[in-house]
Amino acid sequence: MNPKRKLGILDVKQALFDEKFQILFPELREEIDKVLKDPGCPCNREIYSKFFAYPDRLEKFFPNRVIETVEEQKEKLAENHWTV
Repeated sequence: MNPKRKLGILDVKQALFDEKFQILFPELREEIDKVLKDPGCPCNREIYSKFFAYPDRLEKFFPNRVIETVEEQKEKLAENHWTV
């Protein structure tokens, strides 16, 4: 049995083009429309992380993925010990 793969920003980026995904986030409708008008713009980067604030909705669209909340992602990044 394969372990569940972690949901990433690229997955969300691709899902934005699916109307079923868009319907799950009515409060982000304006921002979704902006992304769809210019999907390659680096200015869209911020919206992708907003979706992770709704793990229950992401779970509906990605039932076979591990979904980390924004807080969980921040905690993992804080655990990294970098030396330069």
